[in-house]
Amino acid sequence: HILFANIKLTKVLFKTPYYTIMSFSQTLVYKIHKITYILDESATQILTTGFGISYDEFMILNMIFNYPKINQKALAGILRIGKSAVSQKLNKLEKKDLLIRVINPDSKRDKTLKLTSKGEVLFQETSQILNQSSQDIFAKLSNSKEFEQELDRLIQCLEKK
Repeated sequence: HILFANIKLTKVLFKTPYYTIMSFSQTLVYKIHKITYILDESATQILTTGFGISYDEFMILNMIFNYPKINQKALAGILRIGKSAVSQKLNKLEKKDLLIRVINPDSKRDKTLKLTSKGEVLFQETSQILNQSSQDIFAKLSNSKEFEQELDRLIQCLEKK
């Protein structure tokens, strides 16, 4: 009886038939999150077993590679994590000889992050492997190029908000 009462209430509140109401796990948002989770787990598996770095560490290497003059504060902002969490991750990467912190001559407190040659080689190698892995996954789609274009449009729409 409670189920039927909720259906009647739902019909009154939303003016839609109860059969159009779907569970959250059927929504596009949920499916996108699920895809992201699965892809992240796959990347983590590749990175940890093959290269001894985490996906988070890879993303830091990615940011430093793509933004050569980035500092710790900007990195924390881009990755949306706290400065102390970034500092801990950077310390690990420094111990692995993958990056260095270079003191800014204009501001001694500001340190620019730079990949070491070992860090650059590792980043290039892992990027190629992860790119190939994602290409293999999306090649299974009948219209992978069209899907990619739709995702780009969705990203643009969301970034405008």
